[in-house]
Amino acid sequence: MKDTVAKGVKDAYNALITLIKDRYQKHQNVTDSVDHLTKKPQDKNRRAALEDELKEAGGEIDNRLLEASQAVIEAVEKHSPETAHAIGMDIGEFKAAALYIKNLQAPKEGIGFRADKVDIAGTATFDNIGGSPTPKE
Repeated sequence: MKDTVAKGVKDAYNALITLIKDRYQKHQNVTDSVDHLTKKPQDKNRRAALEDELKEAGGEIDNRLLEASQAVIEAVEKHSPETAHAIGMDIGEFKAAALYIKNLQAPKEGIGFRADKVDIAGTATFDNIGGSPTPKE
């Protein structure tokens, strides 16, 4: 069972990494940062640098990247919810048509949800923030 869980999360994560590298292959700083972060994901300085590099390389919203990112989040939530609770959400800047956050629990140490700059064209909905997690369907 653990192997299946790990494979689901790894597959979604690898698809995201591949998509970023393909999309930004002409931007060496982006691909170097991605390579570094796959080995040392805890490196906050490199994460911040990658964010800046992505903006410089083409700051427009890329729906394929958003979908791949969402697939990773969903895989973690489905296969390893304890990881989702441990990492929280720390987002620098994002744009979205809508935002729906449900069952957000802050980790023991760290951030439940933080965003520096948010641009939401439609509705933002927050459901059960900081309360008891609702049972999975």
